[in-house]
Amino acid sequence: MWVIEYVHEAVKQLKSLPASDRRKVITKLEKTAETENPTLFPHVNFLAGKLKGFYRLRVSNIRVIFQMEHGSRTITVFTVLHRKNAYRKK
Repeated sequence: MWVIEYVHEAVKQLKSLPASDRRKVITKLEKTAETENPTLFPHVNFLAGKLKGFYRLRVSNIRVIFQMEHGSRTITVFTVLHRKNAYRKK
């Protein structure tokens, strides 16, 4: 099982979602963390370009951007946003 960690910004973004969407995201992340290899979980894709080294989890119209540390089996969530805003620069 993998451990899920959230950066401060991701926690704020998660709290700003409607309660039903928040539950979906958390449930999907927990199911992803329960797998032996989260990259094989449905709707998890490796990102390219400026986000190389990150993964994306699709939950309806919400995108969760995260990194995985295989040594410590840790998933670090960086972004939880609607798909139209998830890949934009800040």
